[in-house]
Parts: sequence; structure tokens; C-alpha cells
Amino acid sequence: MQYKVIKSTTHRGLMAEVNHFLAKGWQLHGAPFSSSQSLYQSMTLETKKPLTPAMGQNQKPVLYSFPSA
Repeated sequence: MQYKVIKSTTHRGLMAEVNHFLAKGWQLHGAPFSSSQSLYQSMTLETKKPLTPAMGQNQKPVLYSFPSA
């Protein structure tokens, strides 16, 4: 599963970003919220395969970062 938080400073911007990701199969995760002068919406996407590869004996964990919206 992938998780992201959409951020915008306007209602219209948040709506456009959320609709963009909904069209790509993402789902809303909870209610929108605000902090300071920004608006946020959490979203999730089900994935068929895990994001991290199987760890071998001498491998280090792989960290994934997702671009902010």
C-alpha cells in the first residue's frame, strides 16, 4: 500500500489534486484537515507487490520517498 498527503493553500487547488489522484485509483483516507494556512488530504493506493524488495542477509533496508504534491 502506498500513502500520500496532498497539500494545497487553496480549496480549489486541493480539489484539483485530489481529483487527479482519485482518477488514478487512489482512495481518500480520512477527512481533509488544515494547519496554519494549508489544506491537506491523506490518500492511499493499493499495490499488488510490496514496495520493498525481500531482504538478503547483507542487504540494508531501502527507503522510499514520494514527491510532495
